[in-house]
Amino acid sequence: KAAAPAAPKAPPAKAAAPPAPPAKATVVSMTAKPGTPLTVRVSTEIKSSTAKAGQRFQGNLDTDLLADGRVVAMRGTRVYGRVVAADTGSGLGGQASLSLELTDIEIGGRVITLTTEPQKFSGESKKSGKKILGAAALGAGIGGVIDGGEGAGKGAAIGGVVGVASAAASPSGNQVAVGAGTALEFRLTKPLSVDIVV
Repeated sequence: KAAAPAAPKAPPAKAAAPPAPPAKATVVSMTAKPGTPLTVRVSTEIKSSTAKAGQRFQGNLDTDLLADGRVVAMRGTRVYGRVVAADTGSGLGGQASLSLELTDIEIGGRVITLTTEPQKFSGESKKSGKKILGAAALGAGIGGVIDGGEGAGKGAAIGGVVGVASAAASPSGNQVAVGAGTALEFRLTKPLSVDIVV
C-alpha cells in the first residue's frame, strides 16, 4: 500500500516588523526675566507672632508663569518659600512685621531654585489688633487692620478682607497675618531658566 503523501509544509512565518522608534523628545529652554511676576496662593497662615526667620512655607501658582508669552509653569504648580524676617513688635515703640520670599518651584518633577524680591508687611504700633491679608489680597500693604477696641475693619481693599472676625487684641500691637489662601505677588530678581520637554 502506497504511503500517504506528506502534508505540505507551512510557509515560514514572516518576521514581525521592528517596533517604530520612539518619537524623539524635544527640549525647549525658556527663561523668565527679572521682574517677571509670580502670583502665589499660600497654603497655611503665616503670623508675625509665631513665625521665625528661615521658616518654610508652601503655596501654588495662582496664574500661569510666562516667559516671552510662553507658559513656563501652569497655574497650580507647587512653589516653596521662606520667612525672611518676623518681628512681634514687642520692643519699645515696636511695630510687628513680616517679610516673605520665594525660594523654589517644582516643574516637571524637579525642584528649581528661584530668587524673588521679599514681600514685606507691617502692623501698626499704636493700637492693638491684627492686620490680616485676606484671600483677596494681592501684593504688600493690602488688607485690613482690626482695631482692638472697636473691632472695625479698616483699609480693606480688592474684594475685602477674609477672616478678620477672629482678630484678637494683642499687648504687643497689631500683629500681621497672611491668611491661608492669600494670593501674593512676588517678582523675580534673577533669571529663571527651565528646560521643558515637549
